[in-house]
Amino acid sequence: MSVSAHRSDPPAADPARMHPELRSRLRAAVQEAFSREDFHNVDMRGIAARSGMSFSTIYKYFGDKEHLLFEFISEWLAELRERIVDGMQGLESPREKLRRFLWVNLQFFEDNPGVGRVMFMSVPLQTWMRDPTFRQAEFFEPIIALVRDAQQARQIDPELQPHQVIDFFMGTIQHSIVMWEYRNRRYRLTGQFEPMFRVLWGGIRAA
Repeated sequence: MSVSAHRSDPPAADPARMHPELRSRLRAAVQEAFSREDFHNVDMRGIAARSGMSFSTIYKYFGDKEHLLFEFISEWLAELRERIVDGMQGLESPREKLRRFLWVNLQFFEDNPGVGRVMFMSVPLQTWMRDPTFRQAEFFEPIIALVRDAQQARQIDPELQPHQVIDFFMGTIQHSIVMWEYRNRRYRLTGQFEPMFRVLWGGIRAA
């Protein structure tokens, strides 16, 4: 199956209403399939076989493999966001909050390498960018607010746009994950944290 320029109609049933046990099985099957194969080599019937579910049930809730994949990416990002928010509790300094943001991201993908492979190596980016889930406003808005507050306090270069700061961090995280996979995970992803943060903070801090 290839990615077409036009998406199929929305699924007939709300994916959030799927029975939790079935959703859990499907989530594991989606992660396994898309982390091991290129997007174009994965099909809905193969995922149905992996999950022990019927093709018709998956189709009813998700419609196509794009909707299916993007639904679970959003779920993984929601879990990552929760970890980030929890990790920032009690921190006052924007610098320390951004340190925690970077640490939690690296730790999350180190703990869940299959999720990193799916998000940064398998997902069809052009198709995802056309989907409403790509924006992930709920994930990024708290970090953008943090950057703006830090700029007002003259801790982050006020000439930078907040989205540029986010792009620096997320681009570094994404590339680090891809190269970690390329190098067969021979080291700990979190082992790159200190030098990575020094470079990032040095590039955005106010003069």
